[in-house]
Amino acid sequence: MARYVRTNLLLSLFALVIVPGVVQAQNLRPEKTMYIKPRVGVGWYLGDTEKSPFNFNFDNWKVDGKFPWAAGLELGYQFNQSTSFSIGYQGANYPLVFHYGDDVPENANPPVEDDGTVYSSVQALLRFGGTGRVAPFIALGGNVTFGQDGRIDDPGFGPSAGLGLDVVLSTRSSLVLEWLGNMTFPDKAFDGYDDSPGTTESFAPFDVASAITLGFKYNFKSAFTAVEVLGLDCPTTLVAGRP
Repeated sequence: MARYVRTNLLLSLFALVIVPGVVQAQNLRPEKTMYIKPRVGVGWYLGDTEKSPFNFNFDNWKVDGKFPWAAGLELGYQFNQSTSFSIGYQGANYPLVFHYGDDVPENANPPVEDDGTVYSSVQALLRFGGTGRVAPFIALGGNVTFGQDGRIDDPGFGPSAGLGLDVVLSTRSSLVLEWLGNMTFPDKAFDGYDDSPGTTESFAPFDVASAITLGFKYNFKSAFTAVEVLGLDCPTTLVAGRP
């Protein structure tokens, strides 16, 4: 009987040590819930007529009075702490996507005009990441991209990929900084330039529309918060023969 009592005492002490750590642990992000995420930022084009950042001329920033903006809206589902899926829309301005020739001069006179090229993309993205309060993640998926100025008749299709950081703000929300690139095929679907093998002007048989955005992610339910154990109210003396 004495051995039985000692064994139970040891088990009770062990439970007192490990149980508070277990029950007080909580998920930082909600699971099995829908979310919505608006995002805004800057965009840039990488293709036959603008090879930045490989030539580091940043021509899109030299257009008079224009800003290479990007904006989007996503509706998604958070499966667990590290995995989510979303369908989203992104619009972006690429001021010089139809500019051909030498690099745009810093102070052109007359000033370089924005060619009015705005593109819209529909994206399907699967994200995998960490579970900490500041969690890095990767995004993989696909896109369909359309030109809105009438010069491009065919939409572009291709894979999408990105990297980002998800920073928890509350049990329902987080701030998301993300770089995302859309690769589009065929080559002429984005800038109207059909790549010819062996030409010095060619970039690649595809174009890339990229954006760096800051988004606000709002989940439709809160993260689960476990009950916090502050103390135990139980007998301090054990009597032989009682459970």
